[in-house]
Amino acid sequence: MVVKRLRKEDRRVQLLEVARGIVRQQGTEALTLGYLAERANVTKPIPYDHFGDREGLLMALYQDYSDRQLAKFRETLAVDSKTLEKTIRFFSAAYIDCAIAAGPETGPIAAALSGSRALQTFREACVAECADCLRTALSPFIVLKGVQGEAVLTAIIGAAEALSTSAGNGVLARNVAEDMLSGVMTGVLETYASLLPHLEVAMSATHAIKNALIVTAHPIDNSLSHTLAARIAGKLREEGTQIEIADLHAEGFNPAMTRADLDLYHGDPSALPDDILREQKRVERADMLVFVFPVYWWSVPALLKGWFDRVLTLNWAYKVADDGRIVGNLRDVPVRLIATGGSDLTGFDKHGYSTAIQTQIIEGVFGFCGLKNVKLEILYQADTATPEQVEEFLQRLGDIQ
Repeated sequence: MVVKRLRKEDRRVQLLEVARGIVRQQGTEALTLGYLAERANVTKPIPYDHFGDREGLLMALYQDYSDRQLAKFRETLAVDSKTLEKTIRFFSAAYIDCAIAAGPETGPIAAALSGSRALQTFREACVAECADCLRTALSPFIVLKGVQGEAVLTAIIGAAEALSTSAGNGVLARNVAEDMLSGVMTGVLETYASLLPHLEVAMSATHAIKNALIVTAHPIDNSLSHTLAARIAGKLREEGTQIEIADLHAEGFNPAMTRADLDLYHGDPSALPDDILREQKRVERADMLVFVFPVYWWSVPALLKGWFDRVLTLNWAYKVADDGRIVGNLRDVPVRLIATGGSDLTGFDKHGYSTAIQTQIIEGVFGFCGLKNVKLEILYQADTATPEQVEEFLQRLGDIQ
């Protein structure tokens, strides 16, 4: 018998490929190191030198698949995925694609790893590495903690294994398997977020940003506020988000409380003014709220303050619980406050104005209504900002979502 001499690493690759073929054609029961030597046309000691025994061969086969899978995940998820929805899609596609590329033998190999405690421990370590990769990918959007977080990862990986095996075997079409895995991931994460409302959720984990409402409060059409709002709207549109603009000055919004507003507050639901109903419908349609405004006297302009006063009504934006507690009632979507300020950061901090905005607006308005994912960005010294400084500010905003 003439054996073609290969470098050791190349020989290992060849043996693994032949072993996969044996499993594909005859199942794992036929996979022995002696039969592998025969099929690979090598002497019997060579497979033993590479793998030691049959368990070592099974582990090498699964390790090779796991390494390719993790490399695909990291390559795919290294892309700026921007949203939780896209991250779920990327992960699902990578998992299904890896299984299809590996072939139908991957499932039987994985099943064979349950044949002994050592094999099962090895497979569990590979799965844990995959779960850690997924945890890292999800961390910008939702933090998986404790036993509940582990249960989420276990559920997702379990579903991914089952669906990818079906796709690899040709039972499910690739797109169907991917859609099903994305749906499972979304559902599990929604349930986790609803059961643990106080976890750090960097964006609303249960909603994709399909619609955004941008509210402006500046009387001059070509102001810096309107320029920033237009640029932000353009960025979101590029990402597939539908935009609705509420230009409070142009629309003539009345910020002053009316008798009807007070009647509504005191319990007459029929008193809800039409202009307030319109604004509330806008908020209900939005998966993200963006407010762009100049800082006046260390707070929002009177027009925007009046919008808060009139639109965020009792029993719509917040309610009183049976025990007397105030409970936020709005859907917890991301809120972004984009402000322009005349002073610099030192001036804001020196007199406590940054803390004041945090207290009265972020906590006192949005937190009061149940909105937790609120971020404030201020373009300081806006009156003298150069076009380059404005562009740098917009770049710092990065992914507005």
